[in-house]
Amino acid sequence: MDYLSGKQNTQACNSKEEKKEKVSKGNSIFTKFCECIFSYLNPDERASLSEKFLTSNISEVMKDKELVECINAFFKNNLNISETSRNAFLHRNTLLYRIEKIYRTTGLNIRNFEDAMSFKLLTIVYNKMIERTGNNNDK
Repeated sequence: MDYLSGKQNTQACNSKEEKKEKVSKGNSIFTKFCECIFSYLNPDERASLSEKFLTSNISEVMKDKELVECINAFFKNNLNISETSRNAFLHRNTLLYRIEKIYRTTGLNIRNFEDAMSFKLLTIVYNKMIERTGNNNDK
């Protein structure tokens, strides 16, 4: 597959509806691209990556199911507070509180695009590491 041009993704989704469905399920081109890059790393590189960036703070956030659902909704709505609160049936202040909680825990302000992308990458790496090790330690 040519990941830069996304040829296989385009061929796999012939209609706009199929593309929307794939993206709505979290299978965005960005996510697939990051997963692909992660798969090319050898086990030592993966371990090094997780040691450097996957702190206990990220793990703490990822174990909170409500927070993860909130983050996913926020990303799905293009970092738009009003749209997220409306579509996720959350009060705006509840959403802001949860975003602030992420900031206090991780130091990443996901309202800022760069921090949001950093957080998204960390969640992909975290999920891949959990998938590979099978160690979730849910609360």
